[in-house]
Amino acid sequence: MEDVNKQGHNSEVIVERQEKSVQQLHQVFLDINTSTDDMVLKVMDVGEKSKEVQNAVNILNDAMRQIAAVTQETSAGSQEVASSTEQPTANIEQVSTMTNRVADMGMNLQRLMGQFKY
Repeated sequence: MEDVNKQGHNSEVIVERQEKSVQQLHQVFLDINTSTDDMVLKVMDVGEKSKEVQNAVNILNDAMRQIAAVTQETSAGSQEVASSTEQPTANIEQVSTMTNRVADMGMNLQRLMGQFKY
């Protein structure tokens, strides 16, 4: 009888240990499940952040294209201004040359008139 009691007690101990192991295993699976859920949320957050970064990069690229276009327009305008400045400069040089010629002609005329006696 003592053997039967001993076996019964041993069986109870074994069942308690198994029950405790099952509870511990259940808790491990719950922890794994929670960790997996957290990981999924973090991966989704990283995906959203990546989309935000991509949108910011696209906005920057558009701004850079606009800046390049404005720079090209400004460059073309500067070339136009330079061209339109060249013509008046050439005209001023011509006027200056003609003024110098008239002055030379005036001096020649004075010299020639100086040869006449009054």
